[in-house]
Amino acid sequence: MGLHKQSSISKLFNKPFHKRKNKTNTTPPDGASAAPPATPTTICANGAACVPAAPACERCAPLESRVAELSAEVRDVRADLTSLKGSVAALQAQLGRADAISRARSRSRRDSYESCWDASSLLGRRHLSFHDVEEGPHSTIGEDEFFDAVESALDRITEDQEFRDKLRKKQSVKPAEAPKSSQHSLKKEVEQVSAQQLRYALAGVDDGVWTIFAEEGKMKMYKREEEVDGLAVDPLKAVHYVTGVTAHEVCWHFWCPDVRLEWETTVENVTILESVDESTAINLQVHKRVWPAAQRDSLFWSHIERQVVDGTEYWLVVNNSTDYASEAARESSDKYVRVLLTVCMTCETEIVGDKSDLSKVTRDQLRCKITYCSVVNPGGWAPTSALRMVYKREYPRFLKRFTGYVIEQCKSKPIMW
Repeated sequence: MGLHKQSSISKLFNKPFHKRKNKTNTTPPDGASAAPPATPTTICANGAACVPAAPACERCAPLESRVAELSAEVRDVRADLTSLKGSVAALQAQLGRADAISRARSRSRRDSYESCWDASSLLGRRHLSFHDVEEGPHSTIGEDEFFDAVESALDRITEDQEFRDKLRKKQSVKPAEAPKSSQHSLKKEVEQVSAQQLRYALAGVDDGVWTIFAEEGKMKMYKREEEVDGLAVDPLKAVHYVTGVTAHEVCWHFWCPDVRLEWETTVENVTILESVDESTAINLQVHKRVWPAAQRDSLFWSHIERQVVDGTEYWLVVNNSTDYASEAARESSDKYVRVLLTVCMTCETEIVGDKSDLSKVTRDQLRCKITYCSVVNPGGWAPTSALRMVYKREYPRFLKRFTGYVIEQCKSKPIMW
């Protein structure tokens, strides 16, 4: 047994001796930063040392996943854009073909319009009305057609201006007068119509036939509703009173063509074609166009005269349409829609106060009663209700504007009896 213990002790002392390492404090002293851990290195195949890639951060993993998703979405958007470009190119090609077809059809339609416009039949220029090819919110014409239409309209304006220049040249020459040894062919008609219109003006409005449709101050306007071929041609009668002027002054300003454009705002041009006598002239008037209606003209004789009925003096002017043919009248009828009219203005002078000596009467004593009668057929086509609304609005305006003009012109002049 003693030998066995000795052998064990001998083995213990015969083992190699390993020096025990002291544990060192890894916590850095105050104020010192911890040293970064050493990065392990490996030997690459070419013998150079390299640092292996660091493992991914747990916080960066979701961000990298989102970047990958966005990249996929960008690729999808690019693919959609490429497809969209192809679709747009195909649509543009289709639109180009459709535009070419539309222009071809428009040219064909325009050619047909122009051929109709130039036709000399009863359905000629002055009766055509293509509302869908006129300026407006429902216009169907394209840019090229619009330009062509404007160019054509300018040409027509030039033609109209040349026509008006011809009329002005004719107007600058003294109108022809009927020979004193013979009677003008219109003389008898003028006398008959004037006498008839005077009786018509002096008749009352209390027979139940007339209906008052406008009243403003001393002015009252009456009408009778009548239609001819579906067109409103209502006879109108107005009774109005103004002060400071005589019956002769009112009628002279209404008759004289030299001053007509000063108060008549709807007339563009006045031409005296011929003088029947000193108090009668044949007038050709071109009226201003009111869109969308066609432009109109009127050919009528205008006559002024003084009449005494039952001891009362009256002045009257009668305008009545005529078929009197002249070269200028025929040319105008081909360009415009002809208005037919019969108009009579009858005036009576009333003197307030002493009237024994007219040379001593002042304008403050003057009062003029005006009776205005008219029957107008505008020709062409127009809605009946619209025409009546225009009459109701424009006739009172016309009388107020005209009488105001006469008062202003005469207030500083000697009284014309």
